[in-house]
Amino acid sequence: MAKTVGCSDFSQDCSFRITADTGQEEMMVDVATAHAMEYHPDFAPDENAFREAINSQIKNLMTQAHMGQAEIAEYTRTL
Repeated sequence: MAKTVGCSDFSQDCSFRITADTGQEEMMVDVATAHAMEYHPDFAPDENAFREAINSQIKNLMTQAHMGQAEIAEYTRTL
């Protein structure tokens, strides 16, 4: 299942968005965090906290897609 995260998900006026397929979630978190650290340091001053915010957003998307708790737990374990 593809997942997409962007700055607009965090109420930022920026068109950055990244989409990743199953198994690419860690790369998506890495790229989105790097973008936020460079372009939105006032919004995302702490890398670990921002990574957790992105992970939370991905888990929320998985829940909205009615994925099972086992699938979500598997994702959580990979990060």
